[in-house]
Amino acid sequence: MSLSAKQLQRYNRHLTIDSIGKEGQIAFGDANILIAGLGGLGCPAASYLCGAGIGSLTLCDSDVVETSNLPRQTLYREEDYGQSKVVIGKRVLNLMNTDTEITIFNKELDEKLLENFYTVILDCTDNIHARLKLNAHCYEKKIPLVSASATAWDGHLIGFDFRHHERLCLSCFTNPAHHQFSNSCTQKGVVNSVVGMMGTLQATTVLRLLLGHFDQHGEMIRYDGKTGRFITLTKKVDPRCLICSEPTSQYKEAPVNNINEENQKNGDLL
Repeated sequence: MSLSAKQLQRYNRHLTIDSIGKEGQIAFGDANILIAGLGGLGCPAASYLCGAGIGSLTLCDSDVVETSNLPRQTLYREEDYGQSKVVIGKRVLNLMNTDTEITIFNKELDEKLLENFYTVILDCTDNIHARLKLNAHCYEKKIPLVSASATAWDGHLIGFDFRHHERLCLSCFTNPAHHQFSNSCTQKGVVNSVVGMMGTLQATTVLRLLLGHFDQHGEMIRYDGKTGRFITLTKKVDPRCLICSEPTSQYKEAPVNNINEENQKNGDLL
């Protein structure tokens, strides 16, 4: 594709950056991104990716807007109470940028949805089963995965570029680190700006992946909102991992719904 005169004007601030330029902006326009979960993480991620000129966004969420969502889920307003998140999200994003095609799935994540091709998948979910399902799918199909979470003042971000790496995946993460990805803000609460920051970092990571600037496979970034500090944590491959420690040909013998149970036997908090 080429950029129209309108697009050259619209994305001027991207085009003036040497590491993006026209080729990078065209790469954004060619991308198809799945955002699984349109809550505190998915809302800012979707907004910035739409604004960046991503060609296609697929939004998946089965929830409706609740009053408690409004402080941190910035696509919704008070009058949206009780309505489908993805329906409202599509309406708002369409008004934001007509360059981006929005596809919505008002249901929980399932195998049929994952049959479609995606350039990158964003894990903006709030339950460990969905996270592991996305991780297993991305590993098998060699699709980059960007996962994040936030509870209270703490945020976590991790990316996996399975196009270039066959070892280390989300399932490898055990007790302290993976515990952060299994917590829910429903139980522990969350600071709205912290979860918003993590969703924004997810969007930035997607842009880096599309530009070929991502070299942090399996590195977890932790943000401490109380101190304003970022910490990078590294992890070795778990030799017991049912996803990435075995040859790809054996992957299909390890059903996704058994991963949680098996890793708990191995002492993992999944």
